[in-house]
Amino acid sequence: MNTQDTSAESFDGVLVAKPEAIANFSSKFLSGLSFKPITSGAEVDAFFDAHQLPAGMPVLVLSGVEGMGVMEIGQAFNSYYQGIRLMLALLGEEQRDLKGAKKNGFSDIYILPLDTKYLESALNEVRARKSGQKKLYKAVKMVDLEAGDELQFGVMTYLPLNKKYVPLTAAGAISEKKVESLKQKGVNSLFVDQKDVGKFYEYSAQKLAKSIDSNDAVSATERQEKVKATVRELFRSFLSQDGGTAGFEEGRDLMEQSVKIVETYVIDKTGVDLKERFRSIVGEGEDFYGHAQLVSTIAALLSLASGIGKPEDLAIAGLFHDIGLDRVETEVSIFDWQDLEPAEKELYRQHPKSSVNILKDRRVTLVPSVVEMIEKHHERVDGKGFPGGLPAHKIPLEAQLLAYADAFEYLSRRVPGQPLATPIEIHGEISKKLSLSPDLLLKVQSFIKEMAT
Repeated sequence: MNTQDTSAESFDGVLVAKPEAIANFSSKFLSGLSFKPITSGAEVDAFFDAHQLPAGMPVLVLSGVEGMGVMEIGQAFNSYYQGIRLMLALLGEEQRDLKGAKKNGFSDIYILPLDTKYLESALNEVRARKSGQKKLYKAVKMVDLEAGDELQFGVMTYLPLNKKYVPLTAAGAISEKKVESLKQKGVNSLFVDQKDVGKFYEYSAQKLAKSIDSNDAVSATERQEKVKATVRELFRSFLSQDGGTAGFEEGRDLMEQSVKIVETYVIDKTGVDLKERFRSIVGEGEDFYGHAQLVSTIAALLSLASGIGKPEDLAIAGLFHDIGLDRVETEVSIFDWQDLEPAEKELYRQHPKSSVNILKDRRVTLVPSVVEMIEKHHERVDGKGFPGGLPAHKIPLEAQLLAYADAFEYLSRRVPGQPLATPIEIHGEISKKLSLSPDLLLKVQSFIKEMAT
């Protein structure tokens, strides 16, 4: 990384952190990029005197520096420069308090290593623009888009024959004519500039919450059908990772969208930041978080689709359902745990209780229904489940739905060289191998069949 640059045109971004953090971060994340390092409050002041940053220039803060805390740094850059992209990426002790980050100007916030892939995606955007690609777009589904909606971001469509993106609408109210045009053309995916993706997640989560809590003069049936239509679009992202008109990245973008909308929805409904809560309890295991994050999302979406439980409670239970597995060294699922050695098998059988005990030890306050879901998500209605071997009437449908989501995440994983399973195939496998309530299976099956249409 060049530390002698003196003009904004000679570097790709600004990196503010302690010297040791800059060295470690640069070697891991900044290959091919030149970020101007700033390591003290005095250097911040000197930088302001010497540079006028262009709009869109990334300013990435990793930690406080001598003479300035993280929030003070954000406030200073946000006040001095207009239109820069102010990013915050924190690790370890620096993660203690993020509540004031957005108020102090940070538009992108990453908790590392949990958000590693999202940070890498943002830095790839910087690389793309450096190489001459003016914009980097993310595929989205505009859930429940209606004429008159005030958008805080622009929307693009993709022309596969020309291999180019063209504007659909700028920020502001979207017209009835354009909404109708999208419906008539059967447009499946739209695209937003990556810098606006956070605004898109907030918009979509608010639309979803409004659909669920609406007091409009429509019947409960109409409202549920509207919610299910939205959920279908989000749920399909778990089964469409082959990519679409714009390539493989589209499938990954759409899955990310579903996860982020559910996370934002839970924050709006409960005030619980799932990612931060997970990190504070479990630590920084990126791979472990990935599974928990997807189960959380699937469980919430299935709750919305089936009407079983509260989606926000299923999301929280899904995030913590397997934290007691930390002592089981072999990665297994509900389908193959019997192959474990006897000692590990017993640890696996006890992990629902271990998960609950970890939450109690950390003094995590959860509603009783969430605790019960975690503790009973491996019980079976035939009485052969664990850890308690409970009879069917003692196993809530919510706990069974969590078990279904856990199994669905495992069966929907992409296996190289094999075709992706269809929703109906996955449902059939779960129905055959897990002993779940016939009522629950019928409710979920109704939704799953709609996925095929």
